[in-house]
Amino acid sequence: MVSLSFMKEELSEAIFLTVSFSIILCFLDHTHFKGIDEFHDKDPLNKFKTRLYFSTTNFSTIGYGDISPKSDTARLICIIIHFMVILSIKNWVGKY
Repeated sequence: MVSLSFMKEELSEAIFLTVSFSIILCFLDHTHFKGIDEFHDKDPLNKFKTRLYFSTTNFSTIGYGDISPKSDTARLICIIIHFMVILSIKNWVGKY
């Protein structure tokens, strides 16, 4: 049976990674993404929300496709996100 402390640890790791990559993606403006308009970058809160949404869909491996990386920089960050997801899933499965 999975302990509650184990689940808290894994959840906090997932939240940390998602928020961290969202903040990193905030340094890229709308021109680096397909599906993000200039309107979404006007204020910092909207910018963070769209990047958080993008990071969450990537980390959860859902990937709706409504936002996608357009520049090489954004693609590189997404590749790093995908490797982090692979390592996280490997670690989670390995603990069982």
